[in-house]
Amino acid sequence: MEKIKIAAVCGWAVGADWFEDQSQIFLPGAKVSAIYPENPSCSDEAKRLLDRASADIYLGHSLGSLWLLHHKGLIVKNTSVFLLSPILAFPKEKNLGGKISSVQLKYLKKILKSGRNNYEPIINFFSTWDLQDPNKLLDQLPDNESLLNGLDFLMSVSYTNDVPDRYEFIVGEQDDLLDPMALRKILPELVIVPEEGHNPIPLLKHFSPLIKAEIRRLQGAGARAATSAK
Repeated sequence: MEKIKIAAVCGWAVGADWFEDQSQIFLPGAKVSAIYPENPSCSDEAKRLLDRASADIYLGHSLGSLWLLHHKGLIVKNTSVFLLSPILAFPKEKNLGGKISSVQLKYLKKILKSGRNNYEPIINFFSTWDLQDPNKLLDQLPDNESLLNGLDFLMSVSYTNDVPDRYEFIVGEQDDLLDPMALRKILPELVIVPEEGHNPIPLLKHFSPLIKAEIRRLQGAGARAATSAK
């Protein structure tokens, strides 16, 4: 039987190869393909990426979660979507669970636009993730234009509509970028993982049994459909 396909949408500055490898470790029963949107606001790019992924399940982290919500009209209804460190609106001024001010985001954008390849803020960001080999992430940094497009997306896009069915959310209790309790007021079913932050790996590990259960459900449905077709 063909493996269930999962499209994993990366967070800001997170390389697709790294996120794909990490997701595949926890979801060996599926075929994971990672997506890094170079221009997250662009609906044409989103349609192209999602058409190419042709997934049975979607997984999004951070910016990737907001991207999946923003472009949810391109996802087949009732498809399961799992969002790690979910963003509804990033700037804290929008009062939707973000902790970072617009001033801080503008300053980061100014640094990246300086042309001096000053990635110290990104290095500091990844340093809080307690990774065994953070250089893998740094070696896979997207190009500067994609990073700036991502910041523009995070600064300008909000999701305030109802959450579709079959969407699941998880966040770290000690996330430096998101306020879990503020998010839970909007997303009552949000899972909050104690002592974890914005790093997707522990969240993915915690959520993997639920995702694996969905993989088994889809595999069972596929097997029944194949039997009926005979």
